[in-house]
Amino acid sequence: MTPDILDLTLLPALALVCSATSFSDLREGKIRNKALLAAIAWALTVYVWLSVSRFFIPDLTAGIVANSLFGGSWGRFLLYTGMNALSALVCGFLLFHFDLWSAGDAKLFFVLALLLPLKYYFRHYLPVFPAFNLFLNTIAAAAVFVWADTAWKIIRFAAANKEKNIWREIAGAVVTQYRGGLALLLGMGVAFSLALCATRFWRLNQRVSTMLMLCIMLAMLFFREYFNKLVADRAFRLRLGIFAAVLFSALLLSPLRPDFLHMALFMFLMFTALYLMVGILPSLAAKYGIVTGDMPFATWLTAGLLATMVIRGSFLYLALNGR
Repeated sequence: MTPDILDLTLLPALALVCSATSFSDLREGKIRNKALLAAIAWALTVYVWLSVSRFFIPDLTAGIVANSLFGGSWGRFLLYTGMNALSALVCGFLLFHFDLWSAGDAKLFFVLALLLPLKYYFRHYLPVFPAFNLFLNTIAAAAVFVWADTAWKIIRFAAANKEKNIWREIAGAVVTQYRGGLALLLGMGVAFSLALCATRFWRLNQRVSTMLMLCIMLAMLFFREYFNKLVADRAFRLRLGIFAAVLFSALLLSPLRPDFLHMALFMFLMFTALYLMVGILPSLAAKYGIVTGDMPFATWLTAGLLATMVIRGSFLYLALNGR
């Protein structure tokens, strides 16, 4: 990747804002607006300066346009930079609205998306929102830490417990929790199958199809309490089961059978891993009074940013493409 003027002007600002916000979040549990406003002012200054300077030094921005994902013109580059940052702002405050992170985390996500040059989203899924890769990498880093921390503490708790049947009790609780999630798995199977049909009908590319299915999975996992209220109704479960049986049978008899079976395996493995992290382990920790680790989210956003820059994409992309 060829360095350009944006690397020299924006990457030091990224390092400073990540260091300042991570430190304040770790020490005080707050992300100060002063650091965010200074970063926004710096980014706008850089883009305005380059927009003016290009009329006198055309080569100054030629390399930036050539390095970006959206070649063509400086105006197009600025448009997609703004759309990416605006999408990050909307996404961040939607997550804040649903109480999934704080307002400070939402604003920091927007700032990082504004400061990180587009060329670092080499592999992305959403054309107007390549910074969604940054979000995915942040969630992956945080989830793995929380999962490992919680699992380790549960193992230590069980090893220190004198009761001989504690391991059997934990295994039974895991099985019970997973059985409780089977209705959620069935609902996800129906949603994924409908998404598969829509993908083939409208001829969506692989990136859009993958993002559609990922969004379905995340939505159903985060809003599983609402879905659990629905499946508590026996009549709803019966209708869902009948509809799923008809839909799955039709897909198995159709030309989409290979894609359906591949999707079903991928969905099952992803669901099991995510449900373990989001549903089972937290419930076990709560049951046995185990206090889990809590890392300020600014740190995870920084980790996600570094991962995005290093792999030039998302962990999901690497998992699906094997490279």
